[in-house]
Amino acid sequence: MLVSQIIMVAAIITQYFAPLYVAPVIATSFYFGLWLAERNVGITSPVTLLMTLFYLVFSLARYLIEDQSWLVYAPSVIYFTLAMLVFGFLLCGKPFTSFYSDGKGFAPLHLTMSIVWGVLHVCSGLAGYFLIPSIMFLYVPLGLMILGSIVTLWLNFVSMGQSYERKTNFVFGNFNFREAKTQEDREIFYRVVAKSYRADVQKALGMRRRVDEDMIITAHKNSDDKRGGAQIPFIVFEGDIPIGSICLFLDNSDGLPIEGETDIDLTFWRKKGRVAEVGRLGLVRTHRFNQMALKGLFKCVVEVAAEKSICYILNDSFYFQVSLYKKIGFLTLVDQPYLCPYESTSGFGLECIPMIMDLANMVRLDDETNITADVHDILSPYVIERFFKRLVIKEVLDAIPVFRWIGLFLQKKDNG
Repeated sequence: MLVSQIIMVAAIITQYFAPLYVAPVIATSFYFGLWLAERNVGITSPVTLLMTLFYLVFSLARYLIEDQSWLVYAPSVIYFTLAMLVFGFLLCGKPFTSFYSDGKGFAPLHLTMSIVWGVLHVCSGLAGYFLIPSIMFLYVPLGLMILGSIVTLWLNFVSMGQSYERKTNFVFGNFNFREAKTQEDREIFYRVVAKSYRADVQKALGMRRRVDEDMIITAHKNSDDKRGGAQIPFIVFEGDIPIGSICLFLDNSDGLPIEGETDIDLTFWRKKGRVAEVGRLGLVRTHRFNQMALKGLFKCVVEVAAEKSICYILNDSFYFQVSLYKKIGFLTLVDQPYLCPYESTSGFGLECIPMIMDLANMVRLDDETNITADVHDILSPYVIERFFKRLVIKEVLDAIPVFRWIGLFLQKKDNG
């Protein structure tokens, strides 16, 4: 659809500013080429077909009809016809934009874009007719088409509005999940982490070392303070009682926590895309195996990762949590676990193993994902689809050397 917008604007500019005896032919060739390209990838767009036929007719009429005064009304005819086509498909429950994605995609987005283009086509048709003989009868419709392209790009790659964005506070099942933004919530977050961890950590350590909740809270606070706030914690509540936690650590100039505790080199992954790390996953003993609470926690971190176009999520997992992470799509990066030193800020002398989730692969519509379907289905469809489109653009540009170098430069700049 991005290509079709470029062709549309290019064809209009050609009609307005190229010599009349070649303009329709150039526009026809543009759309005929687009029609062939779409056909080659299995797209059948009625707009492309209609515009190809329109410009073909105009090309023939340009040479067959001696009086050329009718050409001044051609743009209005095109815009009104397109408007009828767009609204006609809407009435049939088939937004015209859905033809570019084989009927897939986020339905409200298709609906919004179709309405935007339908209204703009009507306005352009009216402007092209009533502004004659002022030269503005050319510039106003052209400006509206450019505006439509900008709005389309914004809706697809930036935002559809707050109601469609990732929710920082949401209810799933009997639980309330929220991002810990305030100092009070941060304190609650550390307390529930400590409460969730203490029994398991003590059991794994046995009699080697005594741990309590205050020790765990202090260790995690000290670790997080070193990162300067480059983490996004979440808490899950049952009623007013906090019962679980999870956190996403963002990449910065100091790297990720996993790099300070293991010998893992993330250079390879950073070259392929942005990285982050998930940690602090815990549920109090009474809710340890509650699938709904676990799904909601992973929804929190996966959505914020998709929102920030993060391709790979790392995790330095306690060895006893490996099976849990594997269920939602994580894979181990090494064959054997390693033993954290006692002085480790978060390992407490336990066995840990580095893991990774390929989030980019998870959201590619043409690849099978190893994430469970029930977790995938609760993710925000708009956030995930937008991430997919950004991935497509990134991978297309990465295939072009100059854009790949620019991308690497910007990524290094983002990472500090």
